[in-house]
Amino acid sequence: MDVIRCLPELPGQNPQCEGVNQSRILFTSKVCDLHCVMYSIQQAPDSIPTDGQIKYQLDAGKAHGVTKHTEFNIYSDKHRSTTIGSVVVTSIAPLESYCTPLTTLPNPLPKPAYAVRAGIGDGQDISLFIEPKDALYEMLCHESEKPKRHFRLVKSPEQAVLIIRTQEGQVEFEVMDLICCEHGLECMPLNNVQTNDPDHLFAILRAAADFYWYLCHSNKQGSLAQWVQLQCFELVDSGTTDDSGNIVFQKSGQILITDGAFELKAQAKDALPSDYETVYGYKVTNNSKVPLYVALFYFDPSKLSIVKYYLPPTATNNKVDFCLPASGCLTIGYGEGGWPPRKYTLCQNQTTDVSFLKLYVSTKYIDYSSIEQKTLFERSRNDERVDTRRKRDLWDACTFPIIQRKEC
Repeated sequence: MDVIRCLPELPGQNPQCEGVNQSRILFTSKVCDLHCVMYSIQQAPDSIPTDGQIKYQLDAGKAHGVTKHTEFNIYSDKHRSTTIGSVVVTSIAPLESYCTPLTTLPNPLPKPAYAVRAGIGDGQDISLFIEPKDALYEMLCHESEKPKRHFRLVKSPEQAVLIIRTQEGQVEFEVMDLICCEHGLECMPLNNVQTNDPDHLFAILRAAADFYWYLCHSNKQGSLAQWVQLQCFELVDSGTTDDSGNIVFQKSGQILITDGAFELKAQAKDALPSDYETVYGYKVTNNSKVPLYVALFYFDPSKLSIVKYYLPPTATNNKVDFCLPASGCLTIGYGEGGWPPRKYTLCQNQTTDVSFLKLYVSTKYIDYSSIEQKTLFERSRNDERVDTRRKRDLWDACTFPIIQRKEC
């Protein structure tokens, strides 16, 4: 992504980096750390320091998940070699925020300057309930009183997002989301969170705060989503392969939705390999007359993981082409979208699981790549949903006719 963004202006050209691997490091299979998000910051155009304080404009707002009182450290380069100061958000617009300094900043501010989140803002912590008699209660009370906390304790289970219990040295997490509870996901299917490992526990609570913040993040005054439709299809093998030897899938034709929720088939994680695996693809339809940017993520409350299903391309100076045309559609997992289909698995002893798809839509490009989050529960393996782009052993032969004619 950085290679594309650092390209100079190319007259008449606007190169784009598309597909599921756009965040990979060149010449390796590793994926770079997406959680250190940098935003441009500059002195606000109409900033007149009548009170002695200059205001700064941050190129991130409500759509990016910024809230009032979020703190940012300021750097003069993307390598973050030296902090030149810090600011706090005092007012927010949809795509930008306005900040006042917490420390002395250079005047004028270097150009360019970059901001990295240093502390959470209003509403970005998670509400937890734990019985006062529980062994972890005192430790969580002490931790929740620290500044820049990621969780707060509430007095009743009805106020909580998660309930924490301990039993025989293990920490259990009870899910309070109404949809999860309605469909049988009342407790995270985990057995490896120890009461004597507070660092692991606090890392999980930070992950839970980010997970539920992004899951609930929405525009309460928004009207754009009503013009966009998301559909899910079971995919079948088309019998053909692409130029990389991967199976090309096509939709079966049935839309898999019941009472506003997708009803999908999932395999047990310990199931034996099968020649047939149920795989799925998605279709986003734009019923409006304006082109849009979209980003699609899969939220798994069982493991607090967030998986990217689709992101817009990457381009120089964020001059990204629209990915969803006006009155058009975008396919994910099949067709020409460049993103893999998906399959789903259940943990041991599970018969039902609940997860969520979150679709972001906007008329201006927004980088949502930092939302992705790996699970912290199973340290020895990556337990995200995997794609099913499978390669076949291929062979082929070509016959070319040669027409020989007598010379005159």
